[in-house]
Amino acid sequence: MHPDNDILYYDGDCNLCNRTVKWVAKHDKGHTIALVPLRSDEAQKALQHLTPGDTVVYYKNNIFYTRSDAALQLVRSIGGIWRVFLIFRWVPLPIHNRVYDLIAAKRIHWFGKKSCCEI
Repeated sequence: MHPDNDILYYDGDCNLCNRTVKWVAKHDKGHTIALVPLRSDEAQKALQHLTPGDTVVYYKNNIFYTRSDAALQLVRSIGGIWRVFLIFRWVPLPIHNRVYDLIAAKRIHWFGKKSCCEI
């Protein structure tokens, strides 16, 4: 069973992921988003029905969002000026998922590796 909070399941292997989690912790003014590493037992149980390899999963209103959808839903939840990024939802899903996949594939090379996420 899932809590009432939104949940951001994240891969803490790279500096991009680490910075993103810190950004969420800083900008989630209502403290409504729980941050859970993908490698945790909780994440493994909750996400067993999803495709392995997703680097980010966002759970909100009983829906699991992955890849670029997860990022856009997260921005929507954070709100404020960050909602400007929602303009990308007008880009067809296959295109923004390709961009997401490219960044996910190169993230460690471009941003460096992190052994864990510290918030």
